[in-house]
Amino acid sequence: MNVRTFAPLASVIAVLCAPGIASADRDPLPDLASTGPSAQVAPPAEPAPPPAAADAPSAPGLAPSAGSWAASADDEGPAPALPSPPAPTPRSARPALRYAAPQPEAPPPRFSPQLPIDAPAPPTAPRKYDQRYLGFEVGARGTILADAGLDPYAENDLLGSLSVGATWEPMRVKPFYFGLAAEYDYGSRQARARGVPSALVVHRAAVGVRARWEAASWLSVYAKVSPGVLALRGSITDPALDRPLVARPITWTADVVGGLAFPIVTVGDREWPFARMWILVEGGYAFAGSATMTYSPIEDPNDARQFGSVNLPPLRASGVVSRLAIAMSF
Repeated sequence: MNVRTFAPLASVIAVLCAPGIASADRDPLPDLASTGPSAQVAPPAEPAPPPAAADAPSAPGLAPSAGSWAASADDEGPAPALPSPPAPTPRSARPALRYAAPQPEAPPPRFSPQLPIDAPAPPTAPRKYDQRYLGFEVGARGTILADAGLDPYAENDLLGSLSVGATWEPMRVKPFYFGLAAEYDYGSRQARARGVPSALVVHRAAVGVRARWEAASWLSVYAKVSPGVLALRGSITDPALDRPLVARPITWTADVVGGLAFPIVTVGDREWPFARMWILVEGGYAFAGSATMTYSPIEDPNDARQFGSVNLPPLRASGVVSRLAIAMSF
């Protein structure tokens, strides 16, 4: 049998048995159909060369000897070179897989259940003061006394007085307020009676009830009835005596007046203010009893003389009254 007939089969067996080849995927086999009868397969270039022909075992009847391999190669020409397997990728060139440590999640923000997320904060409520409903007043009072008993002490019928007062409203049913009103007035007049100097001093003290209606934020209407006491002190200076003649009658009085109150200054919240300043304008009628004006010298325990008395016309301090005042309430 001719040795050239088994040359392709021997080449395949030599490639499979060559050392350094890891697998058939990395060193593919040649296409037997395209290989001619005289084609020879060369060993791969990368792995170590095969052992010598003397040391390598040969299959009898299948593989030719080393001399026959060389002879056949010389006769038929060089064998086609097989493609070299791809170089393995080094481990250092492979991209390393990096895992990020899990980060703790932030707790969700806390929002007030009463307010939406984007709603602004509610405005600060105004401070409310405890209302005592106390008021203090100071002003001027004028009374027209159309009475003949005033003629010895004044040239006209007007009696002016300094007036101070206080109010307290413990009962409140808005817009109505009920309380007490106290007032003290001091007035005087001077003239000449029968050619001699004379003077009249009037003290009035009254305590009454007052009702107020808050008609608007800028206006209050009130009315009051104030019974009281009227103390008169008349004096006549007689040049023939070393001391004056005096008269000190006391009588009753009662005022029935109405007025308007205008707030001009508010300290604090408008509904619950700390203090308010008012202008008071009131008018009405003053009733009074008749006072007997009997004059006599002031008694002196060291003087044993006896003196008589002089009577002047009685005085009734009744008439139209008006009052203008400034008040402060708390």
